[in-house]
Amino acid sequence: ARWLRFWIVVMRHQLDAQGILYNDYIFGIARSGIMDEEAWLEILATMPAKGLIEIYTHPATELNLTHSMGGYRHTEELEALLSPRVRGEVERLQLRRGGYLDFQ
Repeated sequence: ARWLRFWIVVMRHQLDAQGILYNDYIFGIARSGIMDEEAWLEILATMPAKGLIEIYTHPATELNLTHSMGGYRHTEELEALLSPRVRGEVERLQLRRGGYLDFQ
């Protein structure tokens, strides 16, 4: 939506002015709670080659962490993060991984 694009431009300007790092792209919001191995492999196959990328996921060893996450498949998301196929693809792409402090 047009108003959202305007808000993003304003926020980026404010973050830049304060020297705060932020992501260029984010993936996984549309599949929130269902970031299984297939979702990861699809994202890795189609994401941009450059830029700071955030992948949205909620891995855990238990289901239904909160009432609002009733349909989330936390354990499947954890399994996807531990998947040899996902790890192999990440390594093949030579992706640099970490938190925001690792990219400053």
